[in-house]
Amino acid sequence: MIDWSFVLAIVFTGLVVVFLALIILIVFLSIMGAIIKFAEKMKNKGKDTSTIEENSHEVTETDVLTSSDTSQINDEVIAVITAAVAYIMTKEGNKKPFVIKSVKKSSNNTRSAWSMAGINENVQPF
Repeated sequence: MIDWSFVLAIVFTGLVVVFLALIILIVFLSIMGAIIKFAEKMKNKGKDTSTIEENSHEVTETDVLTSSDTSQINDEVIAVITAAVAYIMTKEGNKKPFVIKSVKKSSNNTRSAWSMAGINENVQPF
């Protein structure tokens, strides 16, 4: 005959152990996250934390020179590319003015960058 009180005691003990382990993991990961955030805050404390809006200059039509190769690319795409370059340059601390002279479509139409990254990762030797 099966002793149901013994079975229920084992099931209850197992559930309690599992949930206590999960609670301990949650607390541990929360503490580690707080430590990492504190370390990053201390690391970035001495650095200039100004935003891109404070450092960037307004993009005018003279900043972007279009050529005949970019006739298929509209002005919005060129503006987005210019903004991305300005963001990266100011993030790296380069505050010099710049001019984008041309924008060309990639000549490699066979595979996307993500596809090539996946292939390169999978064919590297161990």
